[in-house]
Amino acid sequence: MFNSFVRMTFMCLLVPLIVGASLCAQRADATVALDEATALMRQPLDVVLYRSGVQTKMRLTNIENEQIIFQVGNQMGEASIPLNQLGDVFFRIVTNDAYNKAIGAISTETLNPLQLKLLRERNYPMVRFLPIPHDKSIFHEAVKKLFEAIIQSENYEEAILLLRQLEIEKLDPDFEELAIGLSGKLAEQQDYTLASAVLKEIPIESINLSNLNAVLKTAGIIRDHANYEAAKNLYDRVAANPEISDLEAQYWSYYCGIYLSLFKDDHLFQQQVERIAPSDSLFSLQQLILGTYYLKREQFPRAMKTISAGIAYARPMDPWTAELMYRSGVAYEAIEDSKTAAAVYDETAKFFPNSKWSTKAREAYDRIQP
Repeated sequence: MFNSFVRMTFMCLLVPLIVGASLCAQRADATVALDEATALMRQPLDVVLYRSGVQTKMRLTNIENEQIIFQVGNQMGEASIPLNQLGDVFFRIVTNDAYNKAIGAISTETLNPLQLKLLRERNYPMVRFLPIPHDKSIFHEAVKKLFEAIIQSENYEEAILLLRQLEIEKLDPDFEELAIGLSGKLAEQQDYTLASAVLKEIPIESINLSNLNAVLKTAGIIRDHANYEAAKNLYDRVAANPEISDLEAQYWSYYCGIYLSLFKDDHLFQQQVERIAPSDSLFSLQQLILGTYYLKREQFPRAMKTISAGIAYARPMDPWTAELMYRSGVAYEAIEDSKTAAAVYDETAKFFPNSKWSTKAREAYDRIQP
């Protein structure tokens, strides 16, 4: 018995040490990967230049003052080409079967560590040469594949390191899409520090409308996890984008502000928010926000009236309808109409089973049952 107790005690002490050692090893590996990536981005790039059917092997060493600096063959000196005078020049890298298979493995999500290592070694040196126009090289596509591979391999800090080297607003929208997808993945994992680091590098105030919709989705994930400050900051950046023609981002910013107690004593909040007509698809969102504001201020009859108007115009596919229904139950409960509140909670749980508001509604329904 005593020996068993000693073994159990020893194991209880040993497990945290093993876990701690494993985490330290992971952090050490991540640091090494970041250092290697930084070093690789400083490396010269061996390419083949094609011009008028003639191929020339050269080594690109830098881009300075809008000039591509390079060496040809075994020559010791350097020469340069102005970026705006490339003419019919095209730069390629020499590939082999192993490299091509690694590129293909990204699409099939079968990329292994050795293939990722190969992609790092071949593609990181291209990062410095992205100012070379897209139609003059394969560098844009190769770096995009590297970015995708690093994200797919869940090396998120390395992905952020790469993202910080990119002038993403000058690259094609696929880079934005990958970065936004990364921020959404990190938000779902509730790693808001890394998600915020990614979002900081995305020019949300100027990106195109299709990618803005993806940013709104990421903001919604952050909001649903009750990180209202980070979500509000993101909504404010989206609202500043001239591509946005409706008020959704602005209204979700109001919503987050309510939970941050920004409007607690703002008696003009109603006038500020009440701008959307019932015929507009965002009317029910407006009513949700005003109703939540009144609930927070314990103005329950006004909350009930406002939320009821929102439900009357809500559509089942609107992402805020489930919450609007739940808030209706809260309002009924606040005015001590428990029977109606229970019915509303029950309907919310049944009609929106995959929503977090379904869980809250079922808990509230069970709580107020006699």
